[in-house]
Amino acid sequence: MISPNDDQIQILNSQARFNVIFGNAGAAKTTALAMKIKDILDKGHAFADIFALLYSDAAVQALRQRLLWLGLSRDDARAVQAMTFAEFCHARLAPIEGMSRHLKHPNRLVHETLVRAVENASEWAARRGFSSSFELDVGSVLAFPTLLHAFRQLKGTMALQSLDAEFSLTPESAYDVGIDFTQAAVLQAYEKIRRGNIGVEEVRRNDEAYVKEVEEESLFRLEDDPFYDMAAVLEGSDTPFDFETHPLRIGTRFLFVDEGHDLNKAMFTVLQHFVNVNPIEQFFVVGDPDQVIHSDSGAAPNFMTDTLDLGKPSKRFTLPLCRRFGEGLANPLSAHAHKPYEVLEDSRTVVSVYNAESYVGISTLVAGAHSKASAAVSDRMPSLAVLLRHPGTSVQLENDLALKGFHIETNGFEPYMQRPEVLFLRVMVAWAAEAMDTLVRADLGGIQAALGEFSGFAGHHKAQDVQHKAIETLTQYVLGESPASFVAQAEAHVDPKPLLYYCDDAALQAISQFLSRMIDGVGTDSLAETVESAGLIALAKRAFVFEERSNEAAAAMLEFARSAAGFTNFRAWLQQMANREYASSRQARGALPTIRMYSIPACKGLEFDHVIIPDVNKGIFDGANQEERNLFYVAASRARKELTMTYLSSPSSYLQSFADSAHWDVIHTAN
Repeated sequence: MISPNDDQIQILNSQARFNVIFGNAGAAKTTALAMKIKDILDKGHAFADIFALLYSDAAVQALRQRLLWLGLSRDDARAVQAMTFAEFCHARLAPIEGMSRHLKHPNRLVHETLVRAVENASEWAARRGFSSSFELDVGSVLAFPTLLHAFRQLKGTMALQSLDAEFSLTPESAYDVGIDFTQAAVLQAYEKIRRGNIGVEEVRRNDEAYVKEVEEESLFRLEDDPFYDMAAVLEGSDTPFDFETHPLRIGTRFLFVDEGHDLNKAMFTVLQHFVNVNPIEQFFVVGDPDQVIHSDSGAAPNFMTDTLDLGKPSKRFTLPLCRRFGEGLANPLSAHAHKPYEVLEDSRTVVSVYNAESYVGISTLVAGAHSKASAAVSDRMPSLAVLLRHPGTSVQLENDLALKGFHIETNGFEPYMQRPEVLFLRVMVAWAAEAMDTLVRADLGGIQAALGEFSGFAGHHKAQDVQHKAIETLTQYVLGESPASFVAQAEAHVDPKPLLYYCDDAALQAISQFLSRMIDGVGTDSLAETVESAGLIALAKRAFVFEERSNEAAAAMLEFARSAAGFTNFRAWLQQMANREYASSRQARGALPTIRMYSIPACKGLEFDHVIIPDVNKGIFDGANQEERNLFYVAASRARKELTMTYLSSPSSYLQSFADSAHWDVIHTAN
């Protein structure tokens, strides 16, 4: 049983209707909410009186776990109504709109909806005379993740709904209000299809099968769509309900919100309506404004700090006592976040900072930490995590750890060997080196997708079965045709060989130049230079379209190419990858030790005995941008007993607060 401290007792005794709790990382914020919930139940209130809204499934599970720690039975902990915003809104929309699918991850339907949306938006822009400002075409498939990312922010901030009723989307008006014209145009077309508001006449093509699919399958919700859809319904001019039938009216008397710093405008809009239609006696929200790292979905600290009062006075509490880590980490984080930290007297956290000369040095450090942690807990996976600010450029670290015999479990990002830009380059090198047999265990579906996307053909307006057959034929051609024959055909413009037929001119030129130079005898040490000079990097940037993701893809391709250096030939390099795929297949039988890697957003809410953060470099993980500072704060505060950070060449300014409390050293890498 956990006893409340003085700060938590103040929260338990509060009689205020609106209560805002500011807690440091590791300050038992969720536990404070659980204590209040238990207190309400102990006073005789029914489970139906209590409702908790949280940002993530992990947060829901964490709240239930805290209730168990406080002494509730498993059945009672399950009886407490606790749901994510998305889950709750999806369920409450059903009576209004009928059931739809809530997708946790993009699938084929999302992909095809995006293809149609890009095509419809492109046609609309052309009719309006805006073609020169529209940056996508239907072949820009690799830009789709970036589009969905942009949609989250536009929806979370309700950017388009917030505009004046007379607003008309043009390149100039988009610039004036600070939104991207192409993204906004595609979003409007995408929402029409996704929400089922598109008729046969809007499809504008003779495609009866697609029209039927739209009519039968159009309504779906992806990730955060439910609370955006709910907010749009609630704020609409013609709402299909009255007070008695309001979708949020469930009789709640005590409302709890965890991770209040993750609130965006759509979520806040839902909260406002929830409070207005329920007999709320007390409302508690807890969070840490220094953990706002979801601005990509419109999250902003002001929804917790400034406007959560909902126009009513609120009582504010602080939880400064950190129960997760000791003063060795608390003091530097206090300086970094400019706020006080208190720690338990017996808490100890060791912080180390290393100047790493190379990724080989970093992987050696990670391997050593894993060995040490495994020895301490031989019966389970060690509590060790590697947290990455830019996981898209983790190729060398992943590769070095794989060479040391580790299986890499990634969270929040794809392993580098599954990324389309790496698969594409791997296929091109294997083709040039006549080592296609090394791809026997590679993901054939991923290879097909990568070839189709980089060739400029994927996403073409032809029917999906025709497109899939074309990409399959293209893949078979690459797997079977000699590179020298291809180069000769390309130079002679021989048609209609499959690759020549399906590739656009830019892809054809870049691929033929790369193969030609490889055939001439490029060494493994020069692969990165060849990839860049032949135009494959430009091809990657074109395929991903939007700047951040295209730059990440280019960096990943160059890192991957540099990992060939030191091998006697390309077959040896490719065979090492094939061996890794074979070894990874044995992981299901527990044959390899596992290292867990996380993107920083994916580790939020988690904690580990030992956390390693590579690349805390000047200009890379650095700067005055508040969200960047928050990302560092979140990453560092995941550690319980040990925090290790590394940098290459020059340290980030974020490490200045660790000047006196951390052990500083250099990792020397043997030649």
